[in-house]
Amino acid sequence: MSASRKSLVLLHGLGRTRLSLWPVARAAARRGYKVHNLGYPSRSARIEQLAEEVGHRILAVAEGGHVDVVTHSMGGIVLRAAVALGVVPALALHRVVMLAPPNQGSELADRLRDFLVYRLATGPAGQQIGTGDESVPRRLPAPPFELGVIAGRRSNNRLFGRVLDAESDGKVTVASAQVDGMRELVVVDRAHTFIMWAPDVLAHTFSFLEHGPSSVRCHREPSGEGSSSSRTSALGRMPRMLRGAHDDIRFRYACDPRPPRPVSFDPSCVAKALTVPCPIVLPRDGHGHAQ
Repeated sequence: MSASRKSLVLLHGLGRTRLSLWPVARAAARRGYKVHNLGYPSRSARIEQLAEEVGHRILAVAEGGHVDVVTHSMGGIVLRAAVALGVVPALALHRVVMLAPPNQGSELADRLRDFLVYRLATGPAGQQIGTGDESVPRRLPAPPFELGVIAGRRSNNRLFGRVLDAESDGKVTVASAQVDGMRELVVVDRAHTFIMWAPDVLAHTFSFLEHGPSSVRCHREPSGEGSSSSRTSALGRMPRMLRGAHDDIRFRYACDPRPPRPVSFDPSCVAKALTVPCPIVLPRDGHGHAQ
């Protein structure tokens, strides 16, 4: 960490409070970060309204420079929406780590959206994080910033696990957490609600924030039980911050070595980005082909 303290913004998920990210805030403060753990009324407004409010607060923290950001669950969608709407310039974000984000929408939200208890518990935003026509995550462009994603594959809720019927953290599937342009994906044996409390998750988070993607090559570790020798071999490839700390951890790792493609919305419909699908403008080569 440099002599000047780097700013780190934390954004919690739907129905949670800033206290839920206390483990990340504590670890960041110990590493010398100036922590801005932002709370916002996640159940009281639509995502576009939350994005505008949170976006202006992030700009105030950046003070014309840039910040690192760690989000949990829907907090990552709020951040992406703030960038898509032009409230937060991509240059204001240095590196971002998203914990268990529903980047492709939540299949669980699709199944629960019509239940009164769910509607009362999640508010307007809960109706926008599914995978259908009203899905905000599916309408957002690829993140134009350096992004690392940490997804969980342990479900502590058997009912939700059966509903999702895929590798998941009990609320978000591993497939849904991924998004085009991400630089790194780490899949850990953790559940959704308290994924931020896990030592391995904190190690991966700060490794990405401070050093960027840990490898240019894409690789994926086996996730089976395996033998003691196979686990030892896997530990030899773990990030240096985690190596030797948790001998029983088994995880899968993958990365996308391609940098995020610069994208922009048609200026005529930036304000409608979350309500009307807008054409995404990709850079083109000399022959007029999209790069």
